Amino acid sequence: SVDLIAGPDSYRRMPALLAQARAQVAPGTETPIVVGAEPVIDVVLDRRETYEGLSSTPSADGISGFVTVQRGCDKFCTFCVVPFTRGRERGLAPREILRQVRELVDAGVREVTLLGQNVNAYHGDAPGGGAWGLGRLIRELATLPELRRIRYTTSHPNDVDDELVAAHRNVAALMPFLHLPVQSGSDTVLAAMNRRYTADDFRRVVGRLREARPDLALSSDFIVGFPDESDADFAATRSEEHTSEL
Repeated sequence: SVDLIAGPDSYRRMPALLAQARAQVAPGTETPIVVGAEPVIDVVLDRRETYEGLSSTPSADGISGFVTVQRGCDKFCTFCVVPFTRGRERGLAPREILRQVRELVDAGVREVTLLGQNVNAYHGDAPGGGAWGLGRLIRELATLPELRRIRYTTSHPNDVDDELVAAHRNVAALMPFLHLPVQSGSDTVLAAMNRRYTADDFRRVVGRLREARPDLALSSDFIVGFPDESDADFAATRSEEHTSEL
């Protein structure tokens, strides 16, 4: 009963794929021309796809908008399928991001959320050479006078660099909020998850951010019942030693 299977990078080809799927059905009916015909399938990942050239639209409230600046992930956590469904990390060029944000601002948007599967791993080819990270991009967006608020989600602890910390300190438009998944307070479980940091590493990252922005609000993700997680591992996640400073 399935006519079309489309992957995350096939959206630009969707009209042609739909036409191909419809060609297998008798016009004006839902009757297959060939009984048992295979569905049209396009699930190939495109390593170059960054959503360049799209037009962003405001949310229903007309005040906020979303711009995808980064896609893919290189982390390969053992519980996550993102590297296999979205491909490796790649970022949209700053000039294209600025175009989309200006388009939103001209439409009345005053708050923009920057999106990515691992958004703080963002790197885009900068004008004149080199690359911008997320912190540098935020600084540039903050120069748009009618853009009042900037947010981003979601992030990996290992990609919180000095420039991003400085942006939280110095950019007034960057909201004092961060979603930073920790997943577990047990180093044993974190290693099994291939998260590549320890609980103390995570606390140090949060400490740097709070030093830069003391009123920072923090949200996180936790996975409970990970394979082979012991009662002691679970207790470590719940421990006040890990949570009191967050």
